[in-house]
Amino acid sequence: RALLAHFGGVVVNMGRGAAGEGLLAPDDAFPVGNDLAGRFRAEAERTLAAWKAHGLEGEVDVGAGPMPASVAISVNLVDTSTHTWDLARATGQPEELPDDVAATALDVAGGFVPHVREVVGIDPPVPVPDDASPTAKLVAYMGRHP
Repeated sequence: RALLAHFGGVVVNMGRGAAGEGLLAPDDAFPVGNDLAGRFRAEAERTLAAWKAHGLEGEVDVGAGPMPASVAISVNLVDTSTHTWDLARATGQPEELPDDVAATALDVAGGFVPHVREVVGIDPPVPVPDDASPTAKLVAYMGRHP
């Protein structure tokens, strides 16, 4: 339940921040209840529309204070990609992300995760073979054991 609330809440507040709306308290942003898939889909679509409307210029506040929109959308991509894997693993669903999504998320993660890893509680990277999938490389970089 905590993962669902966090995962959904981050998506909600990323969209609210991109739209210039006030952020919601984490516990209020995505209360876990009925029709989780439908609610998440609706929030993800709203968030995507907000980013498309805002673009990558200027600043947004998505919960950590004002930051460049390009950094915030990078955080959004890495967080959503990583927690998609977490949720798939926890519920026994296929874990592989599309290769291009995982590779892009890993690339942008390298630009900010080293600066925030300890502050936000991201575990150290886990070693994986060179021929690991892009998803395995991403989640290992984010401290998960693929």
